[in-house]
Amino acid sequence: TVVTGIGLATQFTSPGAVILACLLVGVLVARPAGRQLRTIPRRAGVVVAAAWALVLAIGAGSGIALQQAVQVSATDIAAADGLFAQAQSARPWDGDLPSIAAESFAAAASDKVPGAGPAAVRWAQRSLALAPDTQASLVALGVGQQASGDLDAARLSFARAYDRNRSNEQALSYLGIVEATQQDYTAARDHLLIASRLLPTDARAWTGLAYVYQQLGDKASADAAHARAVAVTPG
Repeated sequence: TVVTGIGLATQFTSPGAVILACLLVGVLVARPAGRQLRTIPRRAGVVVAAAWALVLAIGAGSGIALQQAVQVSATDIAAADGLFAQAQSARPWDGDLPSIAAESFAAAASDKVPGAGPAAVRWAQRSLALAPDTQASLVALGVGQQASGDLDAARLSFARAYDRNRSNEQALSYLGIVEATQQDYTAARDHLLIASRLLPTDARAWTGLAYVYQQLGDKASADAAHARAVAVTPG
């Protein structure tokens, strides 16, 4: 019973865990009819069991808040920010939560949802303070910075992510787009070409390449890249 309770302590995202915790409380405090409780040990067991149930209930509530935050982050940044903060306050030890928030806001920033860029930056910075090499948070940071208009910082963030993982096609394609925006077309071409080889189905890389080739005056390559972009775009 104790081992099961300890195992449940790490599973805070499921409300069902609270039900099981309550069953554990019953197991710990149950006694056959007609027997008297041994006051100090039994009461200690009740206190411990009740404490576990309370912790699990709080954890399950934070899991619900996290799920709701992810759902509303695509449309309501302020509400999502508050829900992520609520979940984080209940689970300050959870290093994954800031990364989840950063990725959610980065997705919204890519869709040009107002306020999503700064929110992605804030949560990515919190995540990276806990785990500096988290790839998803580095990319989310760059997306947030790009959406906020800080292209130099975004370029550095994407480059940092790629330097730490040379197979990170997402970071590389974003890096190439930022370089194209800054009119560094040669660097953009080189990085987008590598990204397209790492993931040939990435429409973003091919679209970026079509634009870069156009700016470089290479119409044939631009047309070919555009055709690939169309071919790999869903729908």
